[in-house]
Amino acid sequence: MKNLALWHAVWSVQKVILLLSYALHRVTVRGVTNVSWEVGAAEISSLVWNLTRTIPGARSTVLYANKYYPRKYDRQLPAITSKRRANALALVVGPWWLGQSLHRAEGILYVGALGYLVSSIDQRAWEMNFVRRKGLAIACFLTGTDIRSTAMSVEIELDRGCVHVGGILGRAYPWMATPEYEDSKRELARVINANSDAVFSLASAQASYLEPTFHPTVYAFPDDDFVADFTKFERAEPLRIVHAPSSPLLKGTAEVSQAIARLRAEGYEFDYTELTETSNARVLRELDRAHIVLNNFFSYTPGVFGVEALARGCVMLTSASESLEAGLPAGSDAAWIRTPSSQIYETLVALITHPETLRAQAERGFAFAQAHFSEQAARRQIVPILDAALAHRMST
Repeated sequence: MKNLALWHAVWSVQKVILLLSYALHRVTVRGVTNVSWEVGAAEISSLVWNLTRTIPGARSTVLYANKYYPRKYDRQLPAITSKRRANALALVVGPWWLGQSLHRAEGILYVGALGYLVSSIDQRAWEMNFVRRKGLAIACFLTGTDIRSTAMSVEIELDRGCVHVGGILGRAYPWMATPEYEDSKRELARVINANSDAVFSLASAQASYLEPTFHPTVYAFPDDDFVADFTKFERAEPLRIVHAPSSPLLKGTAEVSQAIARLRAEGYEFDYTELTETSNARVLRELDRAHIVLNNFFSYTPGVFGVEALARGCVMLTSASESLEAGLPAGSDAAWIRTPSSQIYETLVALITHPETLRAQAERGFAFAQAHFSEQAARRQIVPILDAALAHRMST
């Protein structure tokens, strides 16, 4: 961490702000506990927004927004064009808001690795301990790179003979394969293990040092966003294929490009759209028109874009499989067409030459996603876990 002394000074000031906020709000909001879970503090693929909608009585607090998912949160910083100024404001507002939350909320649900104070100094250990001492429950919802161990990812590659995104990152970015990086992931897992009443993660896709008592993550995709017009398969000329990689390296975009180029060279007719650094609204519009979606081809799970594709009635190709990630619901492999990166071309040829098979597959994927990846499905899965965490915290 660069300028460590400076960040320690900032951290010390944040602690003072937190203590002042806690003392002030003890008077102004005393006895007004009307928030079940405070969900924050950084938005990751709309998960903060989705989870807040899913959990009764929850409130969203976002210090670090995602420009591709513009949402209206319960508490968020004003729009500032300068990222540096926005981050500086977050350093001040974060501890102030947390001080108020300690009187208003029953629990803090952390999405990702960031907290309300500087997190990289001690992986939120001081912050979480402070929250616990004030009587609140803590839950952690991990998303991938925030907790994933590079060394453990490489071990999985060697054991299974199957590429892992953690291994790809370690080879592409040498700093992610250093002992220092591994120690930081080990320490983060230790802090989460020691302070959390509930943890959500995945055993293989998010290979980590977490104790194996965590619960599978959920997508909580909004129920009213399951909108599919299957009649588009009756006018499937030309077939529309969409690929929208958030990270071309990790999603297999190079392999997708090779397959598309070969199909075009051989005279197959289709319409191909590739979206990068695009608003989520634009992505959803393209999915409404698309017949086939090329999702990710090195991942063990479908990711948010994959769920969006299923919810929009598309046939999805992905490497994800319940045989690779036990945290996926049973029957997942039938919801999409499992496609290793080496088989993208062959799978597309089969679909292009037999378009009559597409609608049934899309309907099957839509129904499965609605049953397992929706807001309603997530509510059934995580609310009892979070309620138990609150009850346990109250009893102790």
